[in-house]
Amino acid sequence: MNKEEILYKVEDVIVDLLAIDRALIKPETMLFEDLDFDSIDAIELILQLEEKYDEKISADKLKSARTIQDVVDCLYELLRAREEEVIAK
Repeated sequence: MNKEEILYKVEDVIVDLLAIDRALIKPETMLFEDLDFDSIDAIELILQLEEKYDEKISADKLKSARTIQDVVDCLYELLRAREEEVIAK
């Protein structure tokens, strides 16, 4: 899965979570400042992404995420590590 595909799925989750227009979401969009995310929104984002990717996502990993791109990069690294683990087996 590439970063563009991940971005699209993250956008899906955020559009559903916040009931906002997809046009408001860009890679540089700030979660807390631009989208008015709060801690509950952040937890819900993690839970929905875990469900979508069938992967445990550490809140600590996404704790430093400030932008949509930060979330995408974190998920990309997590999914890449999972793929490498599967290949190594």
